Amino acid sequence: MRNNFFITLKWKIAMFFLIAFFFYNCSITQSQQRALQNFGETAVVMSNLSSNELISMRKSTILMNISRLKLEISGKSKEDVAAKDLSEYKDLDGVFDINVISIRLKAIATIRSYAKLLLSLASDASQKELNQATDSFLFSVQNLSSEHRKFDEKKLNQVGEAIKLFGGIFTEYKKKDSIKEIILDSKEQIELLCDLLAKDFDPKGGRLATAYILSGEDLLLSAEEKLDPNEGKSEKVKAKALAAFHFAEKNIQKKETVLPEIAKSILQLKQANTELYEAFRSDTYTAKDIVKFVNTVKSVQDYKVILK
Repeated sequence: MRNNFFITLKWKIAMFFLIAFFFYNCSITQSQQRALQNFGETAVVMSNLSSNELISMRKSTILMNISRLKLEISGKSKEDVAAKDLSEYKDLDGVFDINVISIRLKAIATIRSYAKLLLSLASDASQKELNQATDSFLFSVQNLSSEHRKFDEKKLNQVGEAIKLFGGIFTEYKKKDSIKEIILDSKEQIELLCDLLAKDFDPKGGRLATAYILSGEDLLLSAEEKLDPNEGKSEKVKAKALAAFHFAEKNIQKKETVLPEIAKSILQLKQANTELYEAFRSDTYTAKDIVKFVNTVKSVQDYKVILK
């Protein structure tokens, strides 16, 4: 009888440690949770900064083009102005067409919604909050153009189904599986959007940032022509030209400093996303991995000071 008691006790202890070991290995670790939170918070900050800067670039481009066109007609007769090709007045935003900006803002919104979904998954969010975060992410992905969408219908459904697994006594273990599936499925999508935005903010990327600086340089040249003593312009025109010169110079200097930093930070965010992917793909997250990830995220967060 006594032997049976000890056998039963040993069996219970063995089962306890077996279950504990299973729970420990199946649940999300603290380091993985910190990785999710760090990436999520950083991605939200960067998405807000980049969207604000994108809108600011478009607004400044319009103002610079208006200023340049005003300078070009300054001092000219009504006949000369009437004879001028005014098609430029209909294209004040240049490459910052509303449709182009819409594509970029949708890309930023997708990164932001993905970050918020990860933050919800890493926290004690309610099922309602998780569903809202999921719906927001899925909607933002579906809203992307086919050129910038990596998700097919099957993958989108998998993400939605992964969230439905939450609930019940095994929540923590289902949570890890869900997070892992979402991160593995989303990696290529986030990479594609980061590449798109990084090139747009790179002054040497031949896209939006390049065009923005060129608009500033065009205004600068226009202002310099009006300020040329040999042109014999009136003091009123020269005053307008001087104001335009300072406006263009200010924008060019600011963007040559700020835009490359935004581009770098987006690429750093892409790297952080890769490290997050590796952490969950391998299911191991060592101290070395944590240091690497923290350093990557910190380098992104450092840009917040520059971008303010």
